[in-house]
Amino acid sequence: EFKEIKRYQFLAPNTKNEIFLDNLLRYGNKWQADKDQHTHSLFGGSYEATLKKPEIPTDAEEWAIAETLKKEKELIGMYLSAHPLDSYAFVIKHFTNYTLQDIPELLSAVSEDKAKGKAGDTALQKKVILLAGIVSKVQEGLSKKAGKPYIRFVLEDYNATFEWALYDKDYENFSKYIKPDQALLLRGKLQTRYRKKDDKRPEEWEFKIHSVHLLAHACNDLVQAVQLVLPVEELTPPFIERLQDVVKKNQGSTALQLHLTERENSLSVPLFSRSLRVALTPEFIDFFQTENINYFLAKKI
Repeated sequence: EFKEIKRYQFLAPNTKNEIFLDNLLRYGNKWQADKDQHTHSLFGGSYEATLKKPEIPTDAEEWAIAETLKKEKELIGMYLSAHPLDSYAFVIKHFTNYTLQDIPELLSAVSEDKAKGKAGDTALQKKVILLAGIVSKVQEGLSKKAGKPYIRFVLEDYNATFEWALYDKDYENFSKYIKPDQALLLRGKLQTRYRKKDDKRPEEWEFKIHSVHLLAHACNDLVQAVQLVLPVEELTPPFIERLQDVVKKNQGSTALQLHLTERENSLSVPLFSRSLRVALTPEFIDFFQTENINYFLAKKI
């Protein structure tokens, strides 16, 4: 038996630069073949394997969670350990208002509104839509007529996928973000797809991308200030020490504002500092969530 073998070890090379999983499969096939041959032998008797077991690569480097998820997706077509978007739960909670599975319904709804003869921009057309997802497929090429570069990509979230194609200015502005396994935040609106004036075909609606942000950078790029609401009753020396420590370790460009409250007399005192700035890192976010601190975000979008 092979006990306590980690997933990353199955795809790691041994000292002979042979992949352990390949060796393991060959060992299993050889073991079964030898057993079958012994069973049909004239001498009979019990079978005892004499094959040398494959060498387990004990010094293999353990995968990071992102690499583990990538391998799971490649090998079995789904994520098992977690989902790549789990790391961005805070950003998705505060910066998205729709999911990918909502887009077809929104496009259908705005198309129906315009078909009913509603004049001007409808409420859906004015709506700013924010989506998050992982780039699962990318295809680049040149257009047949003009020979201009374009890029097609599929974005995937927990429950759905959606495909876009970027041309011309959109290609110039956004293609640098479109890479396999990249986690993105898309901002855009519903609008009619471009067509020539003499095109008699019915209007087609699309989700037009206006901006793209990396989910990993979204907090620091899109949050102007974070305000922590702190009851004075809870400002104990140990808490103040923990707060100072996490602020010192996570300095950045986002303004940090402290709002002190006093429940008994219903007092509230805001504290501002131009020099006190932080980076909204996973460590800092985990701090005020773990401490159950109420917070507010001043967003740039």
